[in-house]
Amino acid sequence: MKYQGKSNVPLNQKGLDQARNTAYRLSSSFSPDIIFSSPMKRALVTAQIINGHNERLLSIEKLDDLSEIDFGDWEGKTLHELKENDNDRYSRWRKDPLGVVPPGGESFENISSRVSRSLSHILASKKTRILVVSHGGIIRVAAKILLGIDPSLIWKLRLDNCSISIFDIWNDTSTLVTWNDHIHNEIPPSLVASIPLPV
Repeated sequence: MKYQGKSNVPLNQKGLDQARNTAYRLSSSFSPDIIFSSPMKRALVTAQIINGHNERLLSIEKLDDLSEIDFGDWEGKTLHELKENDNDRYSRWRKDPLGVVPPGGESFENISSRVSRSLSHILASKKTRILVVSHGGIIRVAAKILLGIDPSLIWKLRLDNCSISIFDIWNDTSTLVTWNDHIHNEIPPSLVASIPLPV
């Protein structure tokens, strides 16, 4: 695992394959009315691949507020490197993201503010089937906001690349339907479309 954060790296071949598998999975039972995406390459290309398999081609709305967390000096570092070179601060940050900021990075207050802003904009669309393509840190913070969970728990939520998480939102109530569904990246591509989503 490597903290890529604001580093605008493109998808490698594995990432492209995972994006296609996600597109096949979604196309089997979910056709979005609107698509929002982080403008960062790895998210936007994923959104474009998914859009290409949708029932109808949609315009993708890019939201800067959906960009990944800025990890500052931790950008590009592996988990092993952080534990070896900055273990005390890293351990404290994992337990208390509100009170500890990665060196040169983004505060949890700022992250929460922009994720809240993006959620308000997204939900104001009034569409019923909304697809949002973003990043692991941002999706965890969105879950914290939607479900009202303690910030100290967000880094205990596993989230695989190109996984699918579904929220059912009605008025001011959010319900988590599924989290980190990534079975489509664990089976042969020929079987992916046969596995429905709980929508």
